Amino acid sequence: MQPASFLKDIGRRLKRYRKTHGYGIHSPRLFYLLKEVILQRGTYYAYAPLAEKHRATARKGRARCLKRKECELLFRLANDLKAEEAWLEGCPTGLESLYLQAARSRIRLHTGLPPRAEEDPAPAAGRGARIYVVNTRNAQVLPEQAILRALDSLGPADALYVAFASSRRPAGRQLKTWTAHPHVGYAFGLYIGLILMGEQGHFRQHLVRINF
Repeated sequence: MQPASFLKDIGRRLKRYRKTHGYGIHSPRLFYLLKEVILQRGTYYAYAPLAEKHRATARKGRARCLKRKECELLFRLANDLKAEEAWLEGCPTGLESLYLQAARSRIRLHTGLPPRAEEDPAPAAGRGARIYVVNTRNAQVLPEQAILRALDSLGPADALYVAFASSRRPAGRQLKTWTAHPHVGYAFGLYIGLILMGEQGHFRQHLVRINF
């Protein structure tokens, strides 16, 4: 790492330090998600072999997969939510699917996003948890309509992860629109991405910024 980049990284970490520990979160469920899922630093059984595959895929560089820590986050989310289905947009390498399958061997995987909510054959009230992933790093422009379509299908037990390209982070207006969506219960801003959790019916907090 170049000296200038190293100093910039240290400055960024110091600036975000106070957003690391979850201060100001009052919901037990939110705090559990933060400490035991999002910021969990333990090593799971599948991490080592998947890390080798991640390095090999990242070296090819033909398409931008999620970072390894993001893929491991998907693994933990799928495990915690007991996800039965996942819909992935902008993930052509298939690496993210491997992490989801390692967490939930019987998870049903789909390329792209589901139909419009009113056409969805498995309504939110009658199905298991889903994970939606939208990787914007392989898109020429921010796929805002795809994100809104995933939010329209978001059920009470679901989660949506949106990965941002550093050159195309969403504007405050866009973040406000997504986090205020009626299907969203709470959201975690990770600087490199955004987690939007389904409305649980008993708590609502629009956005918690986390130094991920």
